[in-house]
Amino acid sequence: TTLGFGSNFIGGKYGKENGIYNIIDALKTNTNITKLDLSIAGIDDSFAVALANALKENTTITELKLGSN
Repeated sequence: TTLGFGSNFIGGKYGKENGIYNIIDALKTNTNITKLDLSIAGIDDSFAVALANALKENTTITELKLGSN
């Protein structure tokens, strides 16, 4: 299953406004999503750290796209 947020500018200040951090938290226990597309999503350092921490606990995601951030 693919979860795509590419070209939606969900990172950084946008993520704080629309609750994307709740989705990142959910990735910690995800068992269905195998591909995550965050290309051109406006990811800033704090978003990247939150995502990295979630992915440390995730064993399901095998493909991650982060281009053009």
